[in-house]
Amino acid sequence: MKKKGISLHYIILSLILQVFGISAPVMAISDAQKEVISTYCGAIHDNLRDLQRSDSRMMMDIGHHYEVILANFITPLNLRLVENNLPDTDLINNQNIFSQTRIDFVASYVDYQKSLEELLAFDCKKEPEEFYEKLEGVREKRKIVADGTTKLGRLAKEQVKLVKVLEAKL
Repeated sequence: MKKKGISLHYIILSLILQVFGISAPVMAISDAQKEVISTYCGAIHDNLRDLQRSDSRMMMDIGHHYEVILANFITPLNLRLVENNLPDTDLINNQNIFSQTRIDFVASYVDYQKSLEELLAFDCKKEPEEFYEKLEGVREKRKIVADGTTKLGRLAKEQVKLVKVLEAKL
């Protein structure tokens, strides 16, 4: 019963600290985990560099595709509709949301990459607990990037649906 109370207090404290922009400390890792991190520090860094390279290529490709969708499909269609006095508020709203989400995606990716760079510069042999804490932060930022790609994918699908509705009207 006492463990649940401590866990609940830790969660509440973490949430309060997050609201005020203060990162909460990660629960202490075991001595065995510290030893593994210290022992395999070089391999961990190698894997993180591989992840960084693959993420960089993938995010550049994805970012380019989102830019193409916006610049070559969404925006020209809305401009053409406005020029023909047939503006569609749903399509315009989707364009605005897509555009802002793409900007947010790029910003979150840059933030993630900076955090990953900082993590790669950190000595996990000497300070495995702090390294693990920073790793958890990088994981959270990577999740935000992934959430952005999911949202942009949904908005692109929504665009297709809205175009089909418009097509049926015309």
